[in-house]
Amino acid sequence: MGSIQSDYEREIAQFGWDPRKADPSRLPGLVVFDLDFTLWPLWVDTHLDSEPVKYGSHTTTLLDIHGQELKLYRDVPAIFNLIKQLPNTRIAVASRTHTPARANKALRMMKISKVYDHDGGLSLLSGASGPADKLVPLEDFIDYCQIYPGSKVKHFQNIHNNSRVAYASMLFFDDEMRNEQVAKKLGVTFRLVDGPLRFVDVLDALKKFCQAP
Repeated sequence: MGSIQSDYEREIAQFGWDPRKADPSRLPGLVVFDLDFTLWPLWVDTHLDSEPVKYGSHTTTLLDIHGQELKLYRDVPAIFNLIKQLPNTRIAVASRTHTPARANKALRMMKISKVYDHDGGLSLLSGASGPADKLVPLEDFIDYCQIYPGSKVKHFQNIHNNSRVAYASMLFFDDEMRNEQVAKKLGVTFRLVDGPLRFVDVLDALKKFCQAP
């Protein structure tokens, strides 16, 4: 058992609420993530000079042609594995980046541990590390993808049309407060990401969503 795995299970225990044991019908049908400054700490269309071309120190760290680093926030692998353990909840991404090819290649290249049980069993959570045969592209965790310049409202309309998930059953993580307009316009639950996206922030958002009237 790796220390990262036990740390996340311990964090759930300390938080005092486990979404995997909650009523699935009370949890969001879809959790939507922005990319830049939500899953990683830069804008791919301004801070990178090219698409990622190789790995850095890990499969969650990529480098462009000049060695600029694109690194997934530490808690993202565990967050995605947690959500995938929720039987009625799927994952989407929505980004207005002006370089969709860079973002899409990053999602294809980044690899994280896959430790969730499709049957809803409670398995140990993992960070980025794990056996090579358990590492899968980040994009394999994502059910719906909207990555192109334009309106986040349009992104969500397309996600809704493709998934048939009601707006009221969507939970949205984004680092820009202006995107709260999506929540106001469509009825999506918005959670501002202030700094690196943390595992406990997602636990808290899921609990509040579950307990909302």
